[in-house]
Amino acid sequence: MGVTLVYLEGKAEVKYSQEVRLAPGAWKKVLLPFDLFAREGNPITPAELARLNGIMFTWGKSKNPERGVLYLGGLAFSDNAAPPAGANVLIDDFEEGLKWTGPAALSDVNVKSGKQSLRLDLSVSERPALTDFPHDLSSANALCFEAFSEAETGAPVEIILHSKDAVKPEL
Repeated sequence: MGVTLVYLEGKAEVKYSQEVRLAPGAWKKVLLPFDLFAREGNPITPAELARLNGIMFTWGKSKNPERGVLYLGGLAFSDNAAPPAGANVLIDDFEEGLKWTGPAALSDVNVKSGKQSLRLDLSVSERPALTDFPHDLSSANALCFEAFSEAETGAPVEIILHSKDAVKPEL
């Protein structure tokens, strides 16, 4: 699975891509450090992170015609430690009801820790989004989460971080 972290500021995009290999049937920690996420050689700043007002997942066409399902656990802005224990700012541990809009559901199947995970159906084209999360990200230097898939999908995944002045795409 290819993961691209995209920061939108106005009409500008800053992208950071990383290939993540998910072994079918096993959980994998995904860590996207902000120091590798840069515009013109300068890492994204705490001031830019403070303007975040949304997180959205999108995905492309899968190499697997059945496309499958992706499960997430412990989504956090962190100090490069495993969520949620090392989380500076926990975005969602999926334990307090569904906060996401779009094609996302809580699941008690394929759970890394706690009682639930977030289930993303890769066969639909809608985009799950979250706008209600803590915004003091001054101590964070990475976005991290746990990911699980029952089968190899090969689908590229984008995580879009919207700033308050982002103009595309809409949440």
